[in-house]
Amino acid sequence: MSVDALMESFVKWQGEVPPEAIRIDDAEAREYTVSWIRRNIGVGIAHSYVVGFELGDRWWTFFFERSDHYPPHPEGSQRWHVEAYDHNGESWIGNYYFWPAKNRWRHVFHESYGEDYGRANSLAWRPNRNGVQARGPEFKSRHSGPFASSRNQSSG
Repeated sequence: MSVDALMESFVKWQGEVPPEAIRIDDAEAREYTVSWIRRNIGVGIAHSYVVGFELGDRWWTFFFERSDHYPPHPEGSQRWHVEAYDHNGESWIGNYYFWPAKNRWRHVFHESYGEDYGRANSLAWRPNRNGVQARGPEFKSRHSGPFASSRNQSSG
């Protein structure tokens, strides 16, 4: 499985991005007025794998970095560190296992908190910017700066 397919499978599984959102390709990223999108997708920062999606004026970015720092992993799995940022200035950080043979994602704490832990629809999971998993919406982080506008719609 390619890294692109892996990232898209995570976004679909995690559930934060609406299914009708469209992936932002490299060329489109250069048209955004949001500097965050221009700097990080396509010919952007090369420190991790990045994927972005848009739906109207809303956008989401996900940064993926493979992490082998915390063995042992469940058999047949890979461990991935994921950071996400959105158009509202909210962000989160989480660590996940991915089983390529099964195309299956689970949060590293899924055995303790349930199979849906780490997904957007899970009421038990609310990450914060320090990677600490906590309960309740007050643990989402807010940012100011480049997270407020959308793509430049002008054609000139």
